[in-house]
Amino acid sequence: MFKKSNLYVWGVLALIVAVATVLRFYHIGTLSFWHDEIFSVRRTTLPVTEMFTEGGRMFLYYLSLAGWVRLFPNPNESTVRALSAV
Repeated sequence: MFKKSNLYVWGVLALIVAVATVLRFYHIGTLSFWHDEIFSVRRTTLPVTEMFTEGGRMFLYYLSLAGWVRLFPNPNESTVRALSAV
């Protein structure tokens, strides 16, 4: 089914993805909110119709962030940034 060399390549690729994931989430919440992150979190409190008209091209991100913030009710730096990291 798979050659031994293919398994090696897939193993190396899985290791790279695992290391990249750990590095991305390491200290994700240590810095305080940036201006655009505060703007995005405040945008999630708008009704969907206003989110669409004010958000423009970022509408889908704001909509998904609104669901994410409701999933994790007290948005802090790490929970807001985790959506983009995922």
